[in-house]
Amino acid sequence: MIFNSFSLSITICIFIMLISLFCIKLIQYKISWIVGECEFNEKSSVYHQKMLKGLGIVYPLAIIPILFFYDNILNIYDYFMLFSLSVIGLMDDKFNLNFKIKILFFLLISFVFNFISSQEEIHIGYFILKTFYFVFLIIFFNQIDGINGLAVMTFIICYFFITILSGNLILFLPLICCTLPYLFFNFRGKVGFQGDSGSYFLAGIIYIILLKNNNQFDYLISVFFLFPILLDLVATTLVKIFFKENIFKGHKDNIYQRIASLKNSHLFSTFFFNFIQIIQSLIVVYLILNYSSTVFAIYFGFMSAFIFIIFIFFSIKIHSNKVLKIE
Repeated sequence: MIFNSFSLSITICIFIMLISLFCIKLIQYKISWIVGECEFNEKSSVYHQKMLKGLGIVYPLAIIPILFFYDNILNIYDYFMLFSLSVIGLMDDKFNLNFKIKILFFLLISFVFNFISSQEEIHIGYFILKTFYFVFLIIFFNQIDGINGLAVMTFIICYFFITILSGNLILFLPLICCTLPYLFFNFRGKVGFQGDSGSYFLAGIIYIILLKNNNQFDYLISVFFLFPILLDLVATTLVKIFFKENIFKGHKDNIYQRIASLKNSHLFSTFFFNFIQIIQSLIVVYLILNYSSTVFAIYFGFMSAFIFIIFIFFSIKIHSNKVLKIE
């Protein structure tokens, strides 16, 4: 029975990847008008030609088979939430929706989804926490999306460690397979970006997995699995505020973007940050499995604070144009 279940999971994973691959190529050659177009250097600190923006709209199409075979990991409410996020993302990719309007949409979707999916008595404080955490995930993955594969790689690593702790690695595996064909093209700088439709979708998947685990502590732990890129984003934002710069205008001043520009390679920057993410995530898992929550908070708190201070230092130097200069 276990072997049959594993075989079915692998078969569905392959099927999902093939659907995703077919849809991406279909958009590229036949219906490119359905997605947006990214300008020459809009989303990247390394020069690139015009590319399609919004390929992530294929994700909700590719995972449809899960609805028929795995109702225990994806029900109709989950799917509708993911589909809604991807459609809003596609509209954003094509028409650049107003930031305030998007936030209102995210809060509405989060509120409705959390209310419908709640199987227990609703506690207002916890409900509000989940609602805003959902929005946080959406904004986070949207901020790191680009030509470098960083968003999808960060997503996969975060998924891996969350499911390892919960013991559901194989169960949720089909949910990430739709991203692999896109990642192949993205690393090569071909076709285009997953765009907002894809980054919103990734946030939805992580949230669904956390919701299925039904553990309030998992929400906090998942934030640690998003390090160090999260620390980079926060440090850059704080420094921009200090220098009185517009924090909503692009994100080419992040350390990972400047490293990519310096090396003229997104792969170096992406793998560098993902390597640190893996090391930090391993430390998180080790501390959780071997020590109390108090010891975990002390050890990881000091380590995170140390890395954050380093990021603040480099971010100040970047904005003072003293290091990692862009010619």
